[in-house]
Amino acid sequence: MNALLNNVSTFVALKLNIADVMLVVEGEIAIPHEGKGLAFNLDLETDSLALSELAGSDIPEFGDLTIKAEVSDEQDRYSLKNVVLKAGKTDLSGDILVSLSGKTPSINAALKSKFIDVAELSGSESEQAEADPDTMKTKSTRLFSGEPLALEGLKLVNATVTLAAETIHTASLDLTKMQLDVNLKNGHLVLSPLNVSLAGSRFEGILDLNAESDMAVLKTKVQVNGFKLTKVAELKDSLSGGNTDVFIQATARGQSVKKLMAGLNGKAVVKVGESQIADGTLNILGADFVTELVNFLNPFSKEKKGMELVCAVVNFNIENGIATADKGIAIRTGKMNIVGDGAINLKTEEIDIKITPEARVGIDMTDLVGLVRISGILAEPSVAVDKTALLEAGLSTGAAVASGGLTMLAEGLIERAAADDNPCQTALGIKP
Repeated sequence: MNALLNNVSTFVALKLNIADVMLVVEGEIAIPHEGKGLAFNLDLETDSLALSELAGSDIPEFGDLTIKAEVSDEQDRYSLKNVVLKAGKTDLSGDILVSLSGKTPSINAALKSKFIDVAELSGSESEQAEADPDTMKTKSTRLFSGEPLALEGLKLVNATVTLAAETIHTASLDLTKMQLDVNLKNGHLVLSPLNVSLAGSRFEGILDLNAESDMAVLKTKVQVNGFKLTKVAELKDSLSGGNTDVFIQATARGQSVKKLMAGLNGKAVVKVGESQIADGTLNILGADFVTELVNFLNPFSKEKKGMELVCAVVNFNIENGIATADKGIAIRTGKMNIVGDGAINLKTEEIDIKITPEARVGIDMTDLVGLVRISGILAEPSVAVDKTALLEAGLSTGAAVASGGLTMLAEGLIERAAADDNPCQTALGIKP
């Protein structure tokens, strides 16, 4: 340790080197015993390993850490100007003002960054590489926690923060040109605007969470146009095309995620454009349930050259925690249509959706699978032949099982003329 103190009442020049942590403080402290009259430069250099030792817990290894700032104060306000933070590949700079006057401390910050490596800082890339496949498949029985949200934490500080970031790197894709404004006052959190470019599209969203009272009120809106699935690292070699639009708008009240979902009102729409999907894509995503569903659709499971997707739509209206799709699910491929309707009860997480195949002109009827019903809960959905629907259609349920799916031997299962020419437009509520 190398420390030098000169005229401590007005001037400090301090250098510390402990356990690979280098701290340099140089400037003035006019009233040292009260910690006031600050006007000094702070320079801290260390690394993630040293931080782990000091914290007594594991911290992802992101390399070197540097923090620099010009520190000053005035009454109950503390200013950090020209802040520079570098952690591994991540950089952050700007000005921060902290006020301790009033009942609630407040923070005002204007920050910018050229590159933020979320994957490196969180250790997500290394964890993903080392993860046990069997562990990754473990599923919780419920998605929505009933544990009360830590809403009191929103009342501990007021904050106004702006962040402009050129690139944010995650394990799956890069976000660019992000603009985020955060306003937190008396437990009322507003993120608006939240704008970012990702995968060839522009993400625009707002989030309004008001926790001023015991009952949180949530309002959110998200819109993404032209999201390119090929920009997702796991999918770039597995498909072509697939430009996707997403629209979500919702409101809810509750003290937990479960309560919020139980009273959710709004709309959710996803549209996927024309694409070619290679074999094994679903396995890459680990979508066991979707793979099972596809195996019921013989034209898909038999082909070994991928699948031609013309379009796909999921359109849910949500009212009091019940998400309903009235012919709001549609998939059109080069060989057939798949349409669906039903509901998801967000209160109980139960699913009840019927999937119906429609033959397109020129398709051999014996290639078609029968009607399918998706049931179970969101965390553990299941798929099975809808025997009731088959009986209503006057068909035998004793059909042969082939290639992991049910082959309908009865002729006239679905009239070819019954196929919708534009099932995706129908799902969107667009009339021809």
